[in-house]
Amino acid sequence: ADLSTISPYSLIVRGDLELSSGNVKEALRQYRSARSLAPKSPDPLVAIARAESARGNRDAAREALEKALRLSPGDDVIRKLLKGF
Repeated sequence: ADLSTISPYSLIVRGDLELSSGNVKEALRQYRSARSLAPKSPDPLVAIARAESARGNRDAAREALEKALRLSPGDDVIRKLLKGF
């Protein structure tokens, strides 16, 4: 696929569908692609954190949320999510 025409948010939606089907590995692939397209957006990192948490990798989930918070320091939702780790 030509990533130049794909929205990072469409990749997040694809990842969400994979994650809801239990395909964490493919979800992470979609989320990481979204991150490469939107490196300054916290949204792909929050999605990565959800997937890492789903596979029991709490350290990676926390790390992704910490990166997301650095990109969006005033985001109370990310701050709340981070408190769960």
